[in-house]
Amino acid sequence: MNAKNLWAFILFSFIQIGFAQEKENMIYGRVTDGASPLKNVAVRVSDTSTDTSTDENGYYQIKASPSDVLVFSYMGLKDEEIIVEDVTSRLNIEMKLKIEELDEVNVTKKLNKRNQDYLRYQYTFDKGVINTAFGYINKDLVGNSMYVVEGGRLNPGAVDILTALRGKIPNLRIGTARGTTGNLGERAIFLRGRSSINNPAPAIFDVDGIVMTQPPLFLIIQNIERVAVIPGLLGVTRYGPIARGGVIIINTRGSNIVKEPGTNSLYDYAKLRDNIYQGDALDQEGILKNSSNYIKALYGSSNLTESKQFYEQYAKTLKNDPYFVLDSYLFFSERGATTYATELLEENIGLFRNAVQCKALAYALEVTDKPDLANEYYKKIFLLRPSYAQSYRDLANSYVASGNYKRAANLLVRYLHLINEGFFPKDNSGISGIVKEDFMNLLIRHKNDISENSDLDFPAMNRLKQEGTRILVEWNDSEAEFDLQFVNPEKHYFTWEHTTKSNPDRIRDEKIRGYSSEEFFIYEPLPADWQVNVSYKGNKKLTATYLKLTVYKNYNTRSQKAFSKLYRLRLKDVNQQLLDFSEIMSLP
Repeated sequence: MNAKNLWAFILFSFIQIGFAQEKENMIYGRVTDGASPLKNVAVRVSDTSTDTSTDENGYYQIKASPSDVLVFSYMGLKDEEIIVEDVTSRLNIEMKLKIEELDEVNVTKKLNKRNQDYLRYQYTFDKGVINTAFGYINKDLVGNSMYVVEGGRLNPGAVDILTALRGKIPNLRIGTARGTTGNLGERAIFLRGRSSINNPAPAIFDVDGIVMTQPPLFLIIQNIERVAVIPGLLGVTRYGPIARGGVIIINTRGSNIVKEPGTNSLYDYAKLRDNIYQGDALDQEGILKNSSNYIKALYGSSNLTESKQFYEQYAKTLKNDPYFVLDSYLFFSERGATTYATELLEENIGLFRNAVQCKALAYALEVTDKPDLANEYYKKIFLLRPSYAQSYRDLANSYVASGNYKRAANLLVRYLHLINEGFFPKDNSGISGIVKEDFMNLLIRHKNDISENSDLDFPAMNRLKQEGTRILVEWNDSEAEFDLQFVNPEKHYFTWEHTTKSNPDRIRDEKIRGYSSEEFFIYEPLPADWQVNVSYKGNKKLTATYLKLTVYKNYNTRSQKAFSKLYRLRLKDVNQQLLDFSEIMSLP
């Protein structure tokens, strides 16, 4: 067994041990409709006989293991599904009317989703949008008759597109069809139920707008971004009789990049909609006025002596709250009382036990310029969550911050190798896309520092080098829901929605793969008057969420600089200002 396979075996064994050590959680909380408690809500562990119901005050209690799915059901309301994690204990659930969702679909999507310009620009963000020879189609409008598969789910080792699609699309069969000479023998795809049983017709292909009756066997699987299947009836209305067997639409990477008019820059997605920022986000002073009492007391103190007195006063009742300690540490660090901040943290370091608490602490250590100590907590999180993709990414980047580029590269390569070995799911979006972006950045900036390591096998990335400004958003609690608002210099904004209501597939994917981060790019010289805001929706608990925002200036160049800030999110359903880029412009 060579070194690479031995490492993979050890990691795989470690992951299995981690799973074996997971125990049942006692999960409790309250279920409401947003205003009043709900009695007799059915709460069950999916695919088991374990269930319970809420009492007259909406409270429930149930045991479940990590990776179980809790389902909350109530007549007339939309079911809520929560994937249980190692730290899951309190879950306060707010259930919503089914009709509310229908109203949104009927009104909002009719206004926006049929417009081709809108769909073209939405392609990057909405995985249900596909580009065809006759324009863009949105799966939400077509409904269950269209099936979409992300390219990252295809087997990159498949010999051709036919083999790659096998098992990924319902009712798909690979067979032989009559060629131009009328003889059988040419391989084709048949979609059962799409055409006559007695005279089945093969599906046709639409590759980046080019219609083909023969399978595009020339395609490189890794270059496929999205595949969609539409049935014969819908296909015939668009493509004519040749589509009676259905249409398989393939979009390749880079084929749907939208450029700014008259430039070679990627489109500014804040211009997608007629959204004008009204300047309504709370500034830091407004956020402070709505903060916890101890936060208001600390930041309202006139000098350090008074600040320390406030801390000692609140510590009498909050001494067992790790987030009180963390907030106090951040406050005194900001005010320059670093020795006092370090001492109070050391005295209470034992309060940070689970992965969510440790990640918040690691964020705080990073932004207070203690990368080596932050690295120790990322190691602890890795031990607590060896099956989480985010654990690899965080620890690797912590090594980069500490100047240990070889260890960082090794860890990223091992993670990518485990994906290829099937220990982690394959995908080219979400956390895997971020890891590949991190790895490419590491090679661009520090390859000379790690290339002498002969045991390191650099994988082929097949990714375009991206330059400009990269914005990386990370959060410590996977239950956190929020909307990020990016406001451009013209005061147009784009909103990235991270809620179970608006983006349930994304939330589920995060839980399954184990990640809590997203990246955004601005492909132009960075102006000072961009702004990032957030509207926090909660985390189903009574604790705050800690969100770290890192902006990389001159990304993927030798002159790259990074700027990180940490935000405490607790005030709900209010647009709050996070960052204006004038702070970034001051970087040398």
